[in-house]
Amino acid sequence: RIFLKMEKNYKELEDVLRTYMYKINAYVGANKYYFKGEIPTKKLDNAINTYASNVDSNQVMALLDTTLTQNGKEGILFTTTGLYSKDTLFEKITIDYKDIIDIFVGSCNEKGKYVSKDYNRKMKITKNNGDICYIDHKSLNKLPLKEMLNEIVMLSKNGLTGDVDKYIIMEDHDENTKYNYI
Repeated sequence: RIFLKMEKNYKELEDVLRTYMYKINAYVGANKYYFKGEIPTKKLDNAINTYASNVDSNQVMALLDTTLTQNGKEGILFTTTGLYSKDTLFEKITIDYKDIIDIFVGSCNEKGKYVSKDYNRKMKITKNNGDICYIDHKSLNKLPLKEMLNEIVMLSKNGLTGDVDKYIIMEDHDENTKYNYI
């Protein structure tokens, strides 16, 4: 198979991730986060195989591992174009930064009861196609996560995030398409 890789520097995106990651972590030592170039291969492979299929590992900017065993099979994978998330109780989700139109963090749980601890709150993300995704990792502070995503959305609007974070399999395309990519 022939793959086309997109290479670009994402310094601004990396700076935002590095600024917020420790604030998102609700329990010191419970979650582990890694940045591009520091992510253990096995954890990255587990994340991609479990909830971020076909993501090009070269486009991964950070991994927030929320598993108890720290194996990378649950958490949030941040790429140059979006995030991929998997939590124990929820389906895996994929959100492109450019598609986010609203982020809401409620102060009540699903039963309508007020929750004072940020990590007990649920984050609701509305995409431009009307789809709604929830991030409910119980070990993550949602308000700093919301702030971080809002900053990343602004980077995306200014062209400072990526367009593609997956492999483009060229053999599946006709010769004109292949030529246009080269």
